[in-house]
Amino acid sequence: MKKLLLSLLIITMFFLSFGQRNQYINQLQTQAKQAYQKYANATTHQQIKNQKVTSEYNIDDVKYFWRWDLTVMPPAWQYEEAVCKAVGNEAYIFVSTNQWNVNINQDDIDLIMSFLEDSTLNTTEYGIVSMDTMLFGNIPDALDNDPKVIFYFTDLGSYNGTAFDGYFSAYNQLTEAEAQQDGSHSNECEMLYMSCYPVNPTQISTLSVLSHELQHLIHFGYDQNEESWLDEGCAELAMVSFGYPDPISSFNTNPNNNLIVWDQQWSDYVQVQLFFTYLYEFFGSDFIKSIVHSETTGVESINETLINYGYSIDFKYIFDTWTLANFINDKQVDNGQYGYDLLNLPAFTYVQKETYPINISSTLNNCAARYYKIPQDYGQQFDFNFENPDNWNVNLLFYDENDSLVEISQLDINQSYIVPQSAWNLNKLFFTLSNHFVGTGADFYVTDITYNGANTNDFNQEKINLFQKNKELNLIIPSNINEIAAINIYDVSGKIVYSATETINCGINSIKINTQNLINGVYIINITSSTQKFMSKFVK
Repeated sequence: MKKLLLSLLIITMFFLSFGQRNQYINQLQTQAKQAYQKYANATTHQQIKNQKVTSEYNIDDVKYFWRWDLTVMPPAWQYEEAVCKAVGNEAYIFVSTNQWNVNINQDDIDLIMSFLEDSTLNTTEYGIVSMDTMLFGNIPDALDNDPKVIFYFTDLGSYNGTAFDGYFSAYNQLTEAEAQQDGSHSNECEMLYMSCYPVNPTQISTLSVLSHELQHLIHFGYDQNEESWLDEGCAELAMVSFGYPDPISSFNTNPNNNLIVWDQQWSDYVQVQLFFTYLYEFFGSDFIKSIVHSETTGVESINETLINYGYSIDFKYIFDTWTLANFINDKQVDNGQYGYDLLNLPAFTYVQKETYPINISSTLNNCAARYYKIPQDYGQQFDFNFENPDNWNVNLLFYDENDSLVEISQLDINQSYIVPQSAWNLNKLFFTLSNHFVGTGADFYVTDITYNGANTNDFNQEKINLFQKNKELNLIIPSNINEIAAINIYDVSGKIVYSATETINCGINSIKINTQNLINGVYIINITSSTQKFMSKFVK
C-alpha cells in the first residue's frame, strides 16, 4: 500500500513539474554532449578498450559509481558504493548499498531483470534490451570492453517536490581524465541511472522510462550531434514499443506547436511520440533504425532515409499527412494512413466558425497545424492570401449524416475554391491548415483566408437566364450599374476550370462562354462583382 500511495503522489508531481524536471536533466545532457565533442578522442578510447579485459561482474561484487546529486541545483557530483544484485545475458543490475532492502529488494530486482531480458508488456519473446537494440541499433561499447549495460538503481531523490525517475549521462562515454577537464566524472562504462526512491523502481511507468533512457544511450553511440526533438521522439517510441506510452494530453488541445523545436515541455514529448509512432507504423522498424544510424541529423536524416528507401516523398509530405491523421484518427480511411494501431488518441481541438464571412488571420508556428469547423453549406467560396504559399497545406474534410468521413479535398491555395454540391447529406465540414516550413526565423503569418456565404448581395436568380446552345453557355444578366464581374466555373471537386472577367453594363447583358473544352458533367458557375454575386449549377 505504501508503494501504491507513493506512486499516486509521484504521478501527480510528474504532471505538475514535468517541464522543470526535464529542464534540469536536459541541461546536464547538453553539457555532457558538448564535453564529449570537445574532449573525446576516438583513438585513445580504442586503445583503452583493447587493453581492458571484459568485466564480467558477479553477484555481490562491490563497485563505486559517480553520479549526480539531483537534490541540489545545480547538481553536485557524489561517489557512492554499489553492489551487483543481478547478472543477465545483456545486463547487470547494481544497487546503491544504502538503498538495498530499504527501497529496493531481491523481489524488485527479479522483476526488473525479467523485463530487461525476458518480456515487455507487448511480448514474451524478448525484453527491453533486445527490443531497443532491434529497433534502434547496437549498444555502444566505448571503453570497458563489455557488451552488457549496467542499470544502476539509487535514490535519485527530488528537488522542490520534483521527483527524478532516470537519466543517461554522456560523461560515461568519456574517460575519467577527459570528463575531469569539464569539471565532471566518468564511470567509463555504458550505464543508466534509475531511481528507487522516491520513485517506485518496479512500477510500469518507471520500467517504460528505462526503455526510453536506453534509447538515448544507443542513439548517442551512433550520433552525438542528434537534434533533441528526433532523439526524444525515438525514446518516446521505445515507450510505445514497451507497451506503456506517455499519456496523450496537452498537445491535442494546442496543435500549434513546432514539432522540430525542443522546448522540454510535456506537449513536446507527446508530439514527438505521435510523430515517431506514425513513422514506425507506416515505414517499419528498419526505417527507424536507419534514421538513428544516419550521419545527418533532424529533418535531413528523415529525408535521406526516405531517398535511400526509394520513396519519392519528403518530410513535408509526411508532416502534412500526419497532421491530418491526428485529427481524423480513423484507420478505416484511405488504406489506414490517417490513424494509429499502437495509440489511442483523444480528440484534437478545433476552432468553430459559425457566421459569414469567415476570416482567418493569425500566426501559425512552423511545423504546426490548426483545425477549424465551418458551416457545411454547398456553394461557399474560399479565397486565400498566404505569405509563401508553398509552405502551406490546406484540406477540407467532408462528413456525412453518420459522422463518417466521406471525402478529403486538398485545396490549391493559389486560386479560389467553391464547396461543391455533394452526393451525400453533408453533416460536418472541417478546414485543416498545416505549416510544413522547416527553416529558422520568424513564424509565418496567415494573412487572410476568407470563406464567403453564397447568400450575400446575390443577383436576383429569377432575372438571370442560363442556357446552353451547341458548345456555348449563354448568360442573360440584367444590371442597374456598370461594373466589372469575375466569372469562374468550378467542377464537382471545386477546381476552377474556366476563369474570365466581363464588363456588366446597365440593362440586359448577354454573355457567351465557350464550353468546348469542358468534359460532360456537373459544374458550378460563380459571377462576382464589387456589389453583386450569382451562383448556379449547370450540366454539360
